[in-house]
Amino acid sequence: MQRNRLNCFVAAGLLVAVSACSSGTKALTKEAFVAKLDTVCADGEAEFNKLDRADPAFLRAAIDLKVAGLAALVKIAPPAELKADFDSFTNNLDDQITQATKMNLAIKAKDDAAASKASDQLDVLGTAFDDLAASLGAKACVSVGSDGADEGSDGGSGDTIDPTNTSDSGDNTTDTAAAHDAEYLSEVLTAPAGYSWEPDQPYDASDLYSLDGLGPTVDHYGVGQLRSAADDSIAEVYIIQINTEWTQDLTDAYLEYEGVLDGTDVTTPGGLSARMQVEAFDGSDSIAFYNGTIGVSIVTATGVDGAAVLDAVVSVSGKG
Repeated sequence: MQRNRLNCFVAAGLLVAVSACSSGTKALTKEAFVAKLDTVCADGEAEFNKLDRADPAFLRAAIDLKVAGLAALVKIAPPAELKADFDSFTNNLDDQITQATKMNLAIKAKDDAAASKASDQLDVLGTAFDDLAASLGAKACVSVGSDGADEGSDGGSGDTIDPTNTSDSGDNTTDTAAAHDAEYLSEVLTAPAGYSWEPDQPYDASDLYSLDGLGPTVDHYGVGQLRSAADDSIAEVYIIQINTEWTQDLTDAYLEYEGVLDGTDVTTPGGLSARMQVEAFDGSDSIAFYNGTIGVSIVTATGVDGAAVLDAVVSVSGKG
């Protein structure tokens, strides 16, 4: 049995809006402010140095540390004279998280060009980050985590891991249960017209990857939440890519995972042949579509039209 999908995103509380830099607290003196920056960066560096660079999940763990660091930084209220630089500093870190996530996804997808492009962007951002840290006087933040969090370095030896090397020694979601967090669709897919992506939240897809038959075929599993501009409703989007064509057994396993195996075959307004189940999960409906090596499912609160969202997502993804 599958769990309630509308409640299955892990509420980690790490992803925060960079615009909330002051968090409504009293601004610190410059000395106290810089001391807090140095503390956050030093703590992050210490945690980073504990990571196993040989672990296939190393890059994902390094990204998580950046996210946690950003969450801590934006709680610090800068003095007025440093606010502009501090906003640039935290915006830069947010951009690093975006590029590192893109690189992680590209490595998993064995997309050498995309991985290299993201790595190049991280080089540029890293240099600017160091300059901004220096301008703020936060010495502990200069080059923090730079021996691997951004470029995939093995750490300490001076040798770097080529981000375009997508061999099985890389961050492969089928290699280890520790790497089974789903990927963020907002990083790789433009929101359909009339919708916007909600902030990403971690999602543990270990149960999917551990399924007999289907699990070993899964190359990628992406998740995201779309908010409708028309009625403010939320739809959860799940996209699976497998490394083989759909067979009957694989199809049944996929449809069961998405809660629609015993549902009704429907045709969406856009002409897609899909399977729909009302109350597939507690308080939510599910609709799923598959074609080629791709599957797309939409989960909405019961009564919300998921078929229209499915059409919109398949249209922008080009998987129809």
